[in-house]
Amino acid sequence: MPRTKLYEQARRRIERLITDPALEPGSQLPTETHLASELYVSRGTIRIALKVLEQEGKIECTTGRWTIARRRRLG
Repeated sequence: MPRTKLYEQARRRIERLITDPALEPGSQLPTETHLASELYVSRGTIRIALKVLEQEGKIECTTGRWTIARRRRLG
């Protein structure tokens, strides 16, 4: 059975956070330090997970702050 990389586990947990209906599109995510503390991983692991989510188009980084990039498409 292949092992799941730690950053991938963190990415999935952050993805669940950003798809939570209570979180509005464009809302700011918690800091890297806070996410690392909550997910029991290093900030480096969080940075990799956030980079992957950004490459997938699920979040965007603006002026040094991570924000949710979910935009609902019409039609």
